[in-house]
Amino acid sequence: MQKLEKLSSSAVHKFVDENAGECIAFVAGSLIDNVVYSFPFGTMFCFETFANEWASVYTVLFFHKNRERGINKAWERINSLEEAVH
Repeated sequence: MQKLEKLSSSAVHKFVDENAGECIAFVAGSLIDNVVYSFPFGTMFCFETFANEWASVYTVLFFHKNRERGINKAWERINSLEEAVH
């Protein structure tokens, strides 16, 4: 797993567009949505992180195919965010 912090939503969208990413799950956030993207080479979880009262950034967890140790915890986090919304 790779962890990247403080990524802008535009940087994430650019990566997704350039690498044929597909949104497979999302949960509404305060300013930006929490999103899970699937790629031919792995899965990327983008979690909204507070930057200041006017902006949020992403904390990104990327799991390469065949190296998905810990991915269940990321899914649990997405599911708990979804339950909190409902």
